[in-house]
Amino acid sequence: MKEQADVLASSEKKSIQSDSVRIAETSEAVLRYLTSVKSIRKRDGRIEDFQPEKLESAVGHAFKEAGVQEIKSVAFTVQHVLTRLHARFNGHTIPNADEVREIVALTLIDENLSHVAKKFLAFRTRDNALEAKPVYGKGIQFPRFFTRPGVHPYDDIEWEKRDATITNEKGKVVFEQKGVEVPKFYSQTATNIIVSKYFRGRIGLPEREWSVRQLVDRVAKTIALWGRQGAYFLSEEDAGNFEHELTSILVNQRAAFNSPVWFNVGVNPHPQCSACFINSVQDDMRSILNLAVTEGMLFKYGSGSGVNLSTLRSSKEHLSQSSGKSSGPVSFM
Repeated sequence: MKEQADVLASSEKKSIQSDSVRIAETSEAVLRYLTSVKSIRKRDGRIEDFQPEKLESAVGHAFKEAGVQEIKSVAFTVQHVLTRLHARFNGHTIPNADEVREIVALTLIDENLSHVAKKFLAFRTRDNALEAKPVYGKGIQFPRFFTRPGVHPYDDIEWEKRDATITNEKGKVVFEQKGVEVPKFYSQTATNIIVSKYFRGRIGLPEREWSVRQLVDRVAKTIALWGRQGAYFLSEEDAGNFEHELTSILVNQRAAFNSPVWFNVGVNPHPQCSACFINSVQDDMRSILNLAVTEGMLFKYGSGSGVNLSTLRSSKEHLSQSSGKSSGPVSFM
């Protein structure tokens, strides 16, 4: 009898423990659901179901574009993003698309993946640009100065085709593109520089630019499109005037942009246009080492870079929780 009672008591205890575990798991699942992000507000105001798989697809695309092929890293990043979303919005507030985008970028940067963050932001910006429509009625009037109504700036220029060829000190050809179209008044030096440095695409392939018209259009039309979508112009006529005026200024060499503009505008959806950057750095090793990644990405798109190292402790100051001393800012110059 005593043995049967012990078995019965043990069985009841296990049953109670099992019920407690199920209740705890159910309570945790309910809490997760209540505090999770379930909807997202789109840019047009619509509210849709939040789909983590779409987020994972976008992050995975950014990893691929940045040359990172580790699937585990994508899942790890997405989990961090979801944790941040749930903590920030707590199931009560519906995040909008830009807020989700910001959290993804910050998470990537915190994981020392700023190059992936840039690809992600560029990917989303490109989608936004494709969806954006011209906005008029709020901007400025833009009169013509160098151009005339009904006459395209290219029509006032005499064009010719020539070869762009660059040789080294021994006379060996190091660059050549035949049959490029340029304004007749361009010097051969200007032709060689423009064609070799700023024409986009690989030589021999159909997408390779072959005319200065293509180069100038790529930049001027893209900038004018940004102005249209950003409500900079009062009317479409003003936008057209701006586009023709900028085209005329550029093709006639009255002014010129810096190299990153010619490299990137009209090519990258979120182009890097500044010629020089001054980077900041925090007084910790993660920030110091991440500086190499930041500078490398700036160099990749044609810009120069400086750094403000004034935040770093001097060589006379101690390391945290150590009797050792810092190497000082000079060691990182």
